[in-house]
Amino acid sequence: MLSRPGVQRAYLRHNQALNRVSALLVGAYGARLLVAAVDEIRAGRA
Repeated sequence: MLSRPGVQRAYLRHNQALNRVSALLVGAYGARLLVAAVDEIRAGRA
């Protein structure tokens, strides 16, 4: 059943969508960490 082309296409689409969402979440979290680090550095020098 899992070897059927339609099932494989659906699985790949679902997997790609999950990868995109997780990449966005990780990227947003990383950006937030960078902003927090820059704020800490600026606060330490002020």
